[in-house]
Amino acid sequence: MFWLGEPRAVASRTFVAHVLIAFATAAALPGCERLDSAPVADDSDVGVLHVSGDVAEVLRGLDLPTNSATDSTNRFFANADAAHFGQYLFFEESFSASGTTSCATCHQPSRMFTDGRPVAQAEGTGTRNTPSILNAAHFPWLNWDGSADTLWMQAMRPFEAAHELDSTRTTIAKLIGTREDLRLGYESVFGALPDSGVFNRLPDRAMPGMAAWDEMSEAQRELVDGVFVNICKAIASYERILVSRDAPFDRFARAVSTGGLADWASAGNPGFGKTELEGFRLFATEMDCIACHAGPYFSDFAFHSVRVPPRGGGAPFDAARFEGLKALISSPMNAAGPHSDDRQSSRARRIEFLQNPSSNWGRFRTPSLRNVDLTPPYMHAGQFDTLDAVLHHYSTFDGALPPDHHDAQERLLRPLDLSDEEKAAILAFLRSLSAPPLAPELLEKPASAIRGGKAKTGL
Repeated sequence: MFWLGEPRAVASRTFVAHVLIAFATAAALPGCERLDSAPVADDSDVGVLHVSGDVAEVLRGLDLPTNSATDSTNRFFANADAAHFGQYLFFEESFSASGTTSCATCHQPSRMFTDGRPVAQAEGTGTRNTPSILNAAHFPWLNWDGSADTLWMQAMRPFEAAHELDSTRTTIAKLIGTREDLRLGYESVFGALPDSGVFNRLPDRAMPGMAAWDEMSEAQRELVDGVFVNICKAIASYERILVSRDAPFDRFARAVSTGGLADWASAGNPGFGKTELEGFRLFATEMDCIACHAGPYFSDFAFHSVRVPPRGGGAPFDAARFEGLKALISSPMNAAGPHSDDRQSSRARRIEFLQNPSSNWGRFRTPSLRNVDLTPPYMHAGQFDTLDAVLHHYSTFDGALPPDHHDAQERLLRPLDLSDEEKAAILAFLRSLSAPPLAPELLEKPASAIRGGKAKTGL
């Protein structure tokens, strides 16, 4: 986490204090009046920008991991062929009821894998905002309600949700088993499939909870579940490589933690200056936003109520974590279930220790703030169209829900009473968390379902 042997807020205050002293001292030196735009004059001047080893160590807690995410419950997670096929599936529209919707309908690459809508709209209209999947391979829980504990489990629900792809797992399995491009892509990763006639005998639409599913043989259900799980594991493998990094804040933090402030300053400090630093100081200290938006992804990945009413007003109706956790624990598709490739993993073992008190009702996962400036609207149902509106909520709590009596941490929420200058500084800091776009080849459907192969269509 962000801190080392001391409270998070204390650690962040220590870091900010050291950096502010360095900046203030440098600003008084010839040639360094504006460190956010002017280069450092010489080596004697940059000495004042040195950050102590202890502070640099704390700051490393904000560096994004350089290693790739791992998930032993998915043995194809780091498989390049699986990632390629998963990318092909991510943009495939034929699985949907209308034949016009895919994962990319809501997770649009041009919008940092969100859709710009208050709530998701695909085959139908949902009730929650579409979260970005960038960096999601590093998250311990997926979805606003934490109803998935792996990326492959998260990929399942949209296929069968009526307002998302409105498909069923037999629909998907039949397409995989009978359409040449999909079949070849699948077999290139997961091995040979039964003859296409086996798939043709499946019902067109069947999944657990439907009479047509119950009427299938056990062997048919096992085949369909196996195919369904595998394509979701392939999609998870693709999502694993969707990593957003190297935002202006990252370059600043890395310069401080590695002693490279001189080079950073000489480069002109692109995207990060005094205003952004003041915003971070407010965020991490006086306003204590970092209490929940902690660590390298600026999220504690816990579940909270921040007293935001439904978009249309009235009483809250979304049970959030309470129902999400029930669904996770009871699902055969969780990390401890029969389709997991490592049922003794830490992901799997934590299932048995999860508890679901009534206080979970109405609590949503803290979102990551990375790329937040590029992913409006905000909150779990897109209640706020702009970051200014978000800051107004936390500054005033105008129209907020009553305080939650269940949890002491939520009762600590108080209006921040931000001045216009403080809002501007915090907004500048939040914008510094926006990273460059990903490589273009990751943002579209590949020409072939097989890595390095030729496009195939039809049978």
